[in-house]
Amino acid sequence: MTTLAELGVEVADLPLEQFTPHQLNEVLRWIFQSDQVPAIAKTSIRARLWLNSVERFHVEEDEALRNATYKSNLEIHRLKLNDLILQGETIVLSARRTGLLAAAPFSLESLESTLEALHIAFHCQHRPGNSEEANQRIAKLFDVPEHED
Repeated sequence: MTTLAELGVEVADLPLEQFTPHQLNEVLRWIFQSDQVPAIAKTSIRARLWLNSVERFHVEEDEALRNATYKSNLEIHRLKLNDLILQGETIVLSARRTGLLAAAPFSLESLESTLEALHIAFHCQHRPGNSEEANQRIAKLFDVPEHED
């Protein structure tokens, strides 16, 4: 199998910005369906794409907070977050089994940390909080007269 480097082509030389999203999707589909592309390469590419998706998600969160639309879009936020977690679980499992390319600018540990952060965000933002009764009981625990010295 001939590599791009053997052909004298550096990845940085490819005019990726000239490709449409549809064309790039076709290339990725071809890579993921090819039996000649090692699983470690496929996993590394999927992981990079997932990390990019997580980054875009956080940018969208920031924009929603700035535009005061976060609460009105909470259901959509939950779905997107849930989807990222599912994708991340799949990618982390695959990375544990196949490994990642040594040249990948991220590690299995960074993928796991990103996934854990998404789980925490989901838990904090979308799980029910304490009931009013529980909040009152907690408040009573801390309702102690001030101690005078």
